[in-house]
Amino acid sequence: MLLGRRLPHRLEIALEVAALIGGLVLMRAISGLSHDDLQVLLFYHYGHTFWFGSPALYTLPLEYPPLSVILFSFTVLPPLFGPIASITVYAVWMSLLALLSYALFRHFEGPQRARVAALAVLIATGSVLLISYDLAPAMATLGALWAAERRRFTLAYIMITLGVLLKLYPVFLVPVVVIEQLQALGGVPTTEELRRRLAALLTRSAVLAVLRGLALACAILLLVFGVFWLRNASGALSAFSFAGQRPLQFESVPATLLWISRLFKVPVQLQYSFGAFNWVSPYDGPLKMLSVVLLVFGCLFVYFRQLTGKLGLKQGFLATLCVVVATNKVLSPQYFIWLLPVVVAVDCFDGIWLLICALTLLEYPLILPLRHHMSLDHYYTVVDSILILRNGLLILATIRAVLGKGRWVAIPGLQPIERRQGAAGKPAQVST
Repeated sequence: MLLGRRLPHRLEIALEVAALIGGLVLMRAISGLSHDDLQVLLFYHYGHTFWFGSPALYTLPLEYPPLSVILFSFTVLPPLFGPIASITVYAVWMSLLALLSYALFRHFEGPQRARVAALAVLIATGSVLLISYDLAPAMATLGALWAAERRRFTLAYIMITLGVLLKLYPVFLVPVVVIEQLQALGGVPTTEELRRRLAALLTRSAVLAVLRGLALACAILLLVFGVFWLRNASGALSAFSFAGQRPLQFESVPATLLWISRLFKVPVQLQYSFGAFNWVSPYDGPLKMLSVVLLVFGCLFVYFRQLTGKLGLKQGFLATLCVVVATNKVLSPQYFIWLLPVVVAVDCFDGIWLLICALTLLEYPLILPLRHHMSLDHYYTVVDSILILRNGLLILATIRAVLGKGRWVAIPGLQPIERRQGAAGKPAQVST
């Protein structure tokens, strides 16, 4: 819309593409100024040694699932440049993926949501979008959501499996798809009839359909992990041990709680390990255990609410992702690439989420120059003061998502859009 008049469709698309390209150029500049793009050198190492190492097709990423090496291979595609040039090469490939992702989001969720999602991702993750690979598993997750929404459950399981092979977190979304498929084939139970409905479902064909989807997902996982395991047994499974051994990364919610414990004379110190800065303490064990307990019980509670009809499919996706991000030992800015598009798709993006995005941008990289003008302890005091507010709002947003609440602080001019059912206003047929 321009001065009350609707723009021609082609001009509207052209302006959106121009704005996207401008935003991507800005992202590349930000990542270069903050030196975040040096992370791509690690991707280059993984991609180069996998294809050209001795032996070839052997070395796998230490901290990522094995299929991520395919994305890291973009740093050597084409294999004409050295390590430094690979940063720009990788950014170009991720820019193309970003444009494709925007086009898909616009197609499935509409132009207004697509613009809001793009702006939110730019604000919160502008310095890391083009030098991480989180956009790929995020789009696989969205693909699973769109497929399940249209009752294409086999495709939904395949997309989630692809996401797990790139980044482990989508595994928590499998029960959300299972519950949606059961409900699509057998109806939504109320709380009172839940026990009776669960017993009845055991005799229905819905169970067989779900088992077929799960069997396909497991077969793909076993096949991919098995192929890589035959080449490099330890490397194929290293992502699991790496995740289990990680300390509390300083931006995460549990790490923020650990930092606050300094006020009560708990010894806490900053340590660089596992490729990130972390808060460590002799007494951080209970917080690590608490993060696992809250993750498990939080997800189970979301599944229960979805099973009893209190959460829909998209609400279940959002609530599960919020629980995973809020309870994780690690919370880098790129994790919001997983989350924000789903927030927008559920029409939950409001002032609270906008403030979360702004505080994430402020925490990194806007205040990064202060690091050169104050002591490390004072700098991280400023950073953690911002993180206390950001993570507090994230906890609030997570509770709201789990309870299935909508917007609390509406953004003027951003109204929920009427949703379509199926392809032409009719409920989509179930495809098992």
